[in-house]
Amino acid sequence: MKIRTSFGILLLLFALTSCKQAENNQHEVAQQNNAASVAPAELKLTPKFQTTLRKEMQEIQSAMQQILPLLVQGESEKVAQLAEQIHNSFILKKTLTPDELQALVKLLPAPFMKMDRAFHSESLNLAAAAKAYDFKKSAALYGAMVNSCVNCHMQFAQEQFPELQKQR
Repeated sequence: MKIRTSFGILLLLFALTSCKQAENNQHEVAQQNNAASVAPAELKLTPKFQTTLRKEMQEIQSAMQQILPLLVQGESEKVAQLAEQIHNSFILKKTLTPDELQALVKLLPAPFMKMDRAFHSESLNLAAAAKAYDFKKSAALYGAMVNSCVNCHMQFAQEQFPELQKQR
């Protein structure tokens, strides 16, 4: 099993590195534009909003960690289910009242909202690629999602992830 998993991870890494630059270019340009247009700034949220956002991030992290081994093992249906779960994981919308949502929108910078929407869109695209058994595209989209996480954390979570600031 360990050999199979290691081999699968190597295959995924190969797929990620061998994907044509043009396939990833659209995601990279959007992410670079977001990163360049926003100076690093911590999100200033109320404790309730922080707790809710943290819960959403934990659920996304869990799903992302499950996707990688499933993807390299060719488990398309499970990958698609998890990617759809990420897309639908708007806990903030599920747990906040309409008034609280309006207050939150006023607190969140537009670039954060744009990054968040792009990430959730990428997860829906991953679900579609997985359902189509397009493993090369699925791997590229998974990589784009990871990049989205890193870019967002570099911009809006410096205190929580200080090591990411060394990457600049």
